[in-house]
Amino acid sequence: MKKIFSTGILMLFTVFAFVKANAQSTDEYKLNEKALHPPPVPNFYISGLCYGDTTFFFNKTDLGEIYWAITNDKGDTLFSEKNENIKYFFKKKGIYNICLTADNGHIATKIRTVLVDTITHADFYFRTCINEFDNQATCADQFIWTFPDNVTSTTTFPTYQFKKGGSFPVQLIAKKGSKANTITKIITVTSDSLGIPDATFTFKRHGTSNTFDLKAVDSLANQYNWTFGDRQFDDTSGYKVTHTFDMDKYDGPVSLRVANGCSFTFYEVDPFDVTGITDNYFLERNASVYPNPVNDAVNIVIENLKVSKVITIRLIDMNGAVVLENRAITMGTSYALQWNVTSFSKCIYLIQILTDGELLNKKIAVVQ
Repeated sequence: MKKIFSTGILMLFTVFAFVKANAQSTDEYKLNEKALHPPPVPNFYISGLCYGDTTFFFNKTDLGEIYWAITNDKGDTLFSEKNENIKYFFKKKGIYNICLTADNGHIATKIRTVLVDTITHADFYFRTCINEFDNQATCADQFIWTFPDNVTSTTTFPTYQFKKGGSFPVQLIAKKGSKANTITKIITVTSDSLGIPDATFTFKRHGTSNTFDLKAVDSLANQYNWTFGDRQFDDTSGYKVTHTFDMDKYDGPVSLRVANGCSFTFYEVDPFDVTGITDNYFLERNASVYPNPVNDAVNIVIENLKVSKVITIRLIDMNGAVVLENRAITMGTSYALQWNVTSFSKCIYLIQILTDGELLNKKIAVVQ
């Protein structure tokens, strides 16, 4: 039996137990409502911000229904809509306020003030932990990013995985026709905030014994808490551990909690499950990646799914940077994902597929 719990769900159970044990009245439950049901954290990205062009607004909020409003500098509402993403054509140059409201029972709002003009201007903001760059350039349709180790990208909103903590220069050149503007910013990341940790782990049995090697996929987190399901635990061995199970006390499953400065995640699986031991080559037999080479879109298909699975798929460049990532829970007998790669450089990339402790790597060549 396999389960995966999100950070939010695990926190929900923990907080609920605390509230139930300590609340003295209905009012005290109300005081903890936000802890039990966290409000959304609204955020959005903007593309095509330039007088004379249509501007696109992309919601990046995880929770809640989304409401948009655009006002001018006098406070007059020019546009409002309930939608995930919107587009708008500004009829005049000037200063405008973009308001995104997210409602999941709690209401949270993010407002961003923008200048609509014909000036090509490069600017960006780095979102720690998710390692994504919010491109805030105006009047530009071509972008050249330069990251540490001379890694480059031409995508609008790139991601980049810093390999260690420190301060590093990142350059953006924003261009439109003959106009160009360049900005370089020093991005500071701490060693405990390089990304949201991944608690998924793999395991290998020693023959038919009750001894297993267990290894977390993420080896860069700060804290690894193993619980083996036989009343034993290990908080000191780190991302890999060998354990011999006491079968008289074992009631499974094995769980791992991984934490760093960004967040924590939780994963559990029963290594004695028949599927977990005998089906180590499920992905090799049932996952396909095509076409290869590819010049427009690559397809990832997994078939013969008998139960729901948590599937993580990553596209990794030859510098080790994760350029695309998708996580999903399968609902049927097959799962399909398509990624458009027309904006990617000609190169060899690695597609990494992970599910139920099994990892499959496939190389593809982008040749547009």
